[in-house]
Amino acid sequence: MDRRIYWQTPATMLGSLLMGILFAIGHHLFYQHLEGTAVLTAEYEIAGSQVSSQQANIAIGTALAFLCKASLVLAVSISYLQVFWHAAIAAGGKGRLTLGQIDSAYSALNNFLAFFHLKVWWMTPLALLSAVTAWLLPIASIITPATLSVEMAPASPPSTDMLNVPNLDFRSFRFLAEMPSRAFRPDFDTDPVSYWYNGPSQLVERVATAVASLGQILPIAHPAGRSNASYTLDFHGPALSCQAMESGQSIDVQQQIVDYAFSKPQYCGSPYGYLAWTSSRLPLVPSASYKYVDDHGETEIRRNYTLVSDSLSPDLEPATLYAVAVPALWRMVAFNSHAASPLCIATPQNEASNQTEPLGRYGAQFAAIQCQLYNSTYKVGFDYTEGDQDISINNDLDIAAGPIMIARKVYGPRQSDSFSCSNVSETLSLSPDDCDFNQTLLQTLAYEAVMDAFNRLLVGSVSANLVGDGGELALNRNSSIMSTTLVQAPEPQFLRDREPVRDYGGAPESTYASLQTILSGYESTIALLRGITNAEETSLNT
Repeated sequence: MDRRIYWQTPATMLGSLLMGILFAIGHHLFYQHLEGTAVLTAEYEIAGSQVSSQQANIAIGTALAFLCKASLVLAVSISYLQVFWHAAIAAGGKGRLTLGQIDSAYSALNNFLAFFHLKVWWMTPLALLSAVTAWLLPIASIITPATLSVEMAPASPPSTDMLNVPNLDFRSFRFLAEMPSRAFRPDFDTDPVSYWYNGPSQLVERVATAVASLGQILPIAHPAGRSNASYTLDFHGPALSCQAMESGQSIDVQQQIVDYAFSKPQYCGSPYGYLAWTSSRLPLVPSASYKYVDDHGETEIRRNYTLVSDSLSPDLEPATLYAVAVPALWRMVAFNSHAASPLCIATPQNEASNQTEPLGRYGAQFAAIQCQLYNSTYKVGFDYTEGDQDISINNDLDIAAGPIMIARKVYGPRQSDSFSCSNVSETLSLSPDDCDFNQTLLQTLAYEAVMDAFNRLLVGSVSANLVGDGGELALNRNSSIMSTTLVQAPEPQFLRDREPVRDYGGAPESTYASLQTILSGYESTIALLRGITNAEETSLNT
C-alpha cells in the first residue's frame, strides 16, 4: 500500500482553515466598523429591488458568517476523515472494532445517531472531537448575524466652538453712497456743514437687485469653511409693514388714474396697469396748476414721483412705498384700434358707477397697498448641513416707535480745524447746534438706503400701449418690477402675461398676436421656438 502523503489533502484542509479565519476576521471588522454609527436612510437598487442600508449590512454580515462556517466545516471534515481512517486501520486490524462500528463512525458527519456507539468514540477520542466540532460550527452562522442590532441612541449635544461669523450692523456708512456737502454757506468757517443723502451704495444696489430677481436670501459663507455648522444672530434691521390703502386714499388714487386717462387724447389708449410711487402728495399726473410753497417761501410745481427716477419721497415724511394694480385697464387695450379704446370714447361720468368707484367697471380686481419702513428686531438661525444653507427668520416690528422718518440732510464736521465741536470725528446730527454723534441717525440712513435700493426696482409704471397708425400693441414700462419675483404675487401677476390682448373677450383670437404665437401654429417652425434642445437634427433648405 502506498503510504505517501499527497499534498492536495493537507493543502485543502489548511487553505479552508485559513479562509475560515479570514472570513471571521472580516466579519468582525465589518461589524466593528458599523458599531455606534447612525443608520443611513439611503436605499440601493439590487436586481430591480430597493434594499435599505440596514438590509444590506445584515446581508453582508450573513454572507461572511456563512462563508466562514463553510470554510471551517470543510477543514474539520477533511481532518475528521483523516483521523477516522487512521483509527479505523489501527483498530480494525487488531479486531477491536467491527465492520458495523466502523461504518457507523464513518457516517458521523451526517448521522447524529452515530454518536450513540460509545465504544467507537472511546477508542477514537480525536475523531469524536472533530465530529462534534463539525456539528457545532453551523450554529455560528445563525447566532452571528443577530449580533447586529439597531437601538435608539441618546441625543448628544453638538460640539460648540467660538468662531467669528458674519454679522449685520446698520450703524455703518457702508450702506450709503458718498454724501456730498453743501459748501456754499455764509457761515461756512464757523458752522457745521450739511451733507445730503445720495442714495444707497453700489454694493447695496447689487444685493437688492440679486435678491429681488432670485426671490431668496443670497448664499452666506459658513463659518471657518465648515460644511456642518449652526449659529444664531440677534440684530436690529429694517422691515416693511404693508397693508391696504385707506378707503379715502384709494378713491383719490383711482380718481387720479381716471384723470390721467383723460388729461390728453393720447393717454386714453395707454392707461396704467401697474403704478408705484413714494410721495404721499397727489396728483399723480403733472399739473402746472398744482403748486406749493417750499421751505424757503418759494412757489414750486409739484413733481410727479411716479414718472421720475426718485425712489424716496422728497418730503420729510415716513418712508413709504405706494403701489396699485389695475388689471382691467391692462386688458382693455385689446380693442382693434386706437380709436376704439373704451376710454377714448367715454367720459369719467359714464365710466364711474358712483363717487366711491371712480374707475367704474375697470376697477375690478383693483388693488392698492402702502408699505412703511420700521425698525425691527431680528432673530436669525443659520444651519449648514453638508454645505446646504437653511435660514430661519423671526422678526418683531417696533410698531410703537412708529415708521422710520426720511432723513434728507444731516450735519457733520467740515475739513477746517476751527470747528466748534471738541471732537469733530464724532459729529453726526440732524441739528447744526448739536455736537453729538447720533448712532440712531446713522442707522436711519442705512435703513432708508436699503429701502431706496428696492424702491428703485419697483417705482414707476407699466402700461400696454396701442402705437402707430395701425394701433400695434406694445409695452411701455419704466419700472423693473417685471424682472423681480414680486411679479408672481397675486395682485401684479397679470403683468406676466405678455399678450394682454388674449385676456379680453371682445377681441378676435388673432388680434395683435405675437410672432411667436403665430409661428407656433406651423409645424415647420416648432424647432425655431425650442432653441437649443436634444431633439433630432432638422435639415433646413438653403
